[in-house]
Amino acid sequence: MKHIRVLTFFVLITGFSALTGSAPASCPAVSFSSGSSHESKEEVEARELQKIDEENVKKAAILMTIQKGNPLAGGRRGLLPDLLNIVYGYASEYEQIKNFQGLQEVSAVTASHDNQLLVAGTAQAIQVWQRDKDGMFQSIATLTGHADWVRSVFLSDDKRTIISGSADNTIKVWQADAQGVWADQEQSAATLTGHANRVSSVFLSDDKRTIISGSADNTIKVWQADAQGVWADQEQSAATLTGHANRVSSVFLSDDKRTIISGSADNTIKVWQADAQGVWANQQQPAATLTGHAGWVSSVFLSDDKRTIISGSNDTTIKVWQADAQNVWANQQQPAATLTGHAGAVSSVFLSDDKRTIISGSADNTIKVWQANAQGVWADQEQSAATLTGHANWVRSVFLSDDKEIIVSGSDDLSVRIWKLQYPESQRALIKKIGELLEQNQ
Repeated sequence: MKHIRVLTFFVLITGFSALTGSAPASCPAVSFSSGSSHESKEEVEARELQKIDEENVKKAAILMTIQKGNPLAGGRRGLLPDLLNIVYGYASEYEQIKNFQGLQEVSAVTASHDNQLLVAGTAQAIQVWQRDKDGMFQSIATLTGHADWVRSVFLSDDKRTIISGSADNTIKVWQADAQGVWADQEQSAATLTGHANRVSSVFLSDDKRTIISGSADNTIKVWQADAQGVWADQEQSAATLTGHANRVSSVFLSDDKRTIISGSADNTIKVWQADAQGVWANQQQPAATLTGHAGWVSSVFLSDDKRTIISGSNDTTIKVWQADAQNVWANQQQPAATLTGHAGAVSSVFLSDDKRTIISGSADNTIKVWQANAQGVWADQEQSAATLTGHANWVRSVFLSDDKEIIVSGSDDLSVRIWKLQYPESQRALIKKIGELLEQNQ
């Protein structure tokens, strides 16, 4: 099987060479020597294929995976950026394509999986934009009702529910109608009360029946809707997790709703586990406490497999934490990697589905793109793959689309910006041909 993978990689790479007139820079050219006159053509090919180094064998395996995913098919997890990284050995650049100005300071941004809906939290309001048929984002709603700053927003997968957390100590649930229209923009479907201080972070489960909230009252609350998705008890949470010694700035819920990650101004990350029935039986004792940051933890992100946590901190660093094969956080004081490069506090982090790209926003007014290598190792921990500049003030929130082609950022400079992955002119013809080759190999 390994031989087949190498051969497929050879065919594609030599195809690339034929298109461009030379082999890609990061892939050595492969040529066939005549060898012994007694050797058959098959023997010569086999001997030459063996000369391909181990690095290219790994690249071949990755390319095979990408082929199966058909990166140009436009699915949720398009992998064209990864393909270019493998072929060329560097990350393409992001270019700003939209700048929504004239807002108030933007504390939070998010977007839909298909990049069609954009949501931002500002002073006492949630702004909603939708992409029209020409690909331009148009404002479709301004949701008002909060009495103080909107600190966090979350959009459901079906694009019909928005959750917002505010400095007015409440969480609001906003519902669009069956056509996706936000008809009542001044009245939320539900207002959850119970926190004694501002709500810094909210998270909604995939089934839209569980909300997690983190607050400056040092607690995490778990809110449950009934079987019909109605938030009947809006004053009483299903569970309150205590244990942090300072405000909770960020929360994240796993897909199975049994793991919560929280980051706090007490400089720690806590991992909370529900039992097999989804009950938070131990509400005062987390399963793990990760220490290592020298400043408050402003943002946390958990991978889909629940084995990687990303944390951003006021100490200007991003840390990568790894659980073992049993999802146990055995080393709670030593991260797998510490990414340095920001000159100010890191306020927001986002991890791609494949766990190979991190986006970070900072008080140094920049967004950084960090890339792991093909083995998922963060080899260069002091140099980001790209730094996006343009914001004139603190970048409070960042979002990365599933296909890694769109970054959304919100800032204290009163703007929301959209950045799109751009390919140099020299790559575009090759990109088109790559798509054709991949489709032929489906």
